[in-house]
Amino acid sequence: MKIAIIFLVFSLIMTLVLPCTAIAGSSGKVIVPYWQKASNMKSVVSVSNISNSSVDVTISLFDENGNIYNESSESGTNLWVFWGLSSSPLDTPVALASHKTGQLIIDKVGSSKGGYAIVQWSSTSNEAVALITTIQYYAYNSASDFGSIVIIPLNNGMPF
Repeated sequence: MKIAIIFLVFSLIMTLVLPCTAIAGSSGKVIVPYWQKASNMKSVVSVSNISNSSVDVTISLFDENGNIYNESSESGTNLWVFWGLSSSPLDTPVALASHKTGQLIIDKVGSSKGGYAIVQWSSTSNEAVALITTIQYYAYNSASDFGSIVIIPLNNGMPF
């Protein structure tokens, strides 16, 4: 009987304490199955923070052989950052404010290249999901004449 009472008291204490325990943070990841750049094509990875907290975003690019790809991978490569990102999220976490969108543009200079990417986010806040991500492909008829665009939502357009 004494063991049953101790177990009951312990269970009651744990029931009261556990729901109050804070989660130390959260994170998410999605894979961009393919990015490509060529003399007439560029790719754009867009990330939108739909959460109520700032999140740290990191984008890692890999070439067709699985090697890390960055601006120093080849001469003439330009990776541009736009909108809500203050600096390049390439392999380094960069803050993306709540309800903002940022883009990493893999420009159409240098040789033809392609591969995959990983987009990751982390936050000290208790967010279940934070980002919506798309990959956009821009094709050009000539160096300056825009031809077509394809926009593909990742994760079926669902936040992750």
